[in-house]
Amino acid sequence: MGIISDRYESIRTTVNHYEGDWKPPRAWWTFCIRHIGSNFLRAFKVSHLQNLVVNIGYSWMVEEYNINYKRLQERGEKSADAHDRKRAGLTYIVFSTQRIEANMQRARNIVVHRFDRQNEVFEVCKMPNGKVLIVDLVRRTCDCEHFQVERLSCHHVIACCANQRLNWQLYVNDVYKMTEVHKVYKIEFVPLGDPDTWPAYS
Repeated sequence: MGIISDRYESIRTTVNHYEGDWKPPRAWWTFCIRHIGSNFLRAFKVSHLQNLVVNIGYSWMVEEYNINYKRLQERGEKSADAHDRKRAGLTYIVFSTQRIEANMQRARNIVVHRFDRQNEVFEVCKMPNGKVLIVDLVRRTCDCEHFQVERLSCHHVIACCANQRLNWQLYVNDVYKMTEVHKVYKIEFVPLGDPDTWPAYS
């Protein structure tokens, strides 16, 4: 016999009343996957991960379970990272997010040759052409000039930060943060009206 329980009090009272009669080998406790999924959603409020929790519960083979569990772990970490960034005010506007993701991909082809950690100056080599560039994190400059123009971590800066385990977010200008964008919209805008109603320019 199997018992499916959502830990409802009347079920627990009945089971406890009969002491050892509701324990293996006479009876086995099982869990309702639907309840596990809804309890997960209630506790964590992350609907896109709820389906993965349910898939783990329906896994029949160890390999399938491991695949689903790994997916949950990876997506859970990404979700937690995004939540932490949002709480810290480090959520960036769409342009900068897409640019940084592209730069992270491109940073894989950058080799850090030499560096002066004290002064935060790096010599990097672009692969496969072998072009050498200098990155100065203190002055916020890179020979590619994207770092100075966009005030956003270029792929050379990200490669240097990864090499020395530095936080690349420190080198992203505040103008790209959502908190700064929200400040712009706190000020009330005065409607201009139709151009025909404007006073004549003299």
